Amino acid sequence: MLLFLGGVTSVTTATSPAEIVGGFFSNVISALMKWLWYLKATATFAPFVLSCLFAVLGL
Repeated sequence: MLLFLGGVTSVTTATSPAEIVGGFFSNVISALMKWLWYLKATATFAPFVLSCLFAVLGL
């Protein structure tokens, strides 16, 4: 029994650079959308900001 359990090791996987970059962009886009939603609710500046965002993203 001890020999069997002694051979079991936990395998840890490193986070790939693609996952790190993807997570970073996901967080940035989420924060940007929350900020834009706040602007939409509180200011008339939102249409300008949204048009700039769409121009940058190519939408």
